[in-house]
Amino acid sequence: MKIFSTNNYSLFALSPFNRDIRRNRWLKESLLKFGWIPTRPLEVRRRHDGKLEIRDGHHRFELARELKIDIFYGIVTDEATIPDLTITERPWSVWDSLCGHLRTGKSAYKALHEYQKKTGIPLSSCIGLMSGQMSGTSSNKLQKFKEGTYAVGDMTQADMVGEIINLCQTEGIPFARNNYFVQAVSKICLAADFDPKVMMRKISSFPEFMVKQPSKQYYVKMLDEVYNRKSQNKVPLEFQANEAARQRSIIQSLPPDLRARTRTTGRVDPR
Repeated sequence: MKIFSTNNYSLFALSPFNRDIRRNRWLKESLLKFGWIPTRPLEVRRRHDGKLEIRDGHHRFELARELKIDIFYGIVTDEATIPDLTITERPWSVWDSLCGHLRTGKSAYKALHEYQKKTGIPLSSCIGLMSGQMSGTSSNKLQKFKEGTYAVGDMTQADMVGEIINLCQTEGIPFARNNYFVQAVSKICLAADFDPKVMMRKISSFPEFMVKQPSKQYYVKMLDEVYNRKSQNKVPLEFQANEAARQRSIIQSLPPDLRARTRTTGRVDPR
């Protein structure tokens, strides 16, 4: 297929059968960084009216038109339809990305893989934990993971969560690897007065109170109750964990320079 280039966007027409155009920040950043990559041309078919109808690449086309970037395209003559082309497509999973980067020898991905094998925690939760955040993965963190720029952060929380999850598996708790449960353990570890040794002792002492729950917040309540069971001095873990999570959320929304000033205290610096 011969490849052409142009910035005459009026030559093209969108196929009536295609996905709705949606904003894609990552695609826009890629086009700004690399321009239109010639080896990934727009696939078009010439219509009877002379227009070039886009069969593949309409999101790139719309962004290129917005950014005034030259388009590389090729005119196809086969009869394959959009459903014919997309029915076999399978987006890369998080696991696919991990395996790919492991083969390139990147140490952060090797450490992530070892942690995941050791704890059995779902990979998506491991990505957040090992970056120094709560369990679960933000879209920004996931994008860095897929790009190959993922980095391991402070492992304090990840190590605590890993120990508790491993104990739960030893105790035969069937939902120990459930994402909601892992996220709840991660959140409860943020509480100011939380002691992981106490938590592990109480789980071993009262496994019958470790009951499957419908959501992360219900698991947080359950862990609070197990932690305080038969304790004279109750620790408000749920309240403390929610407050700590709120503070983290505020800090993450700050500009990088202000975020750096608050990182050591975990609280917003008003200066």
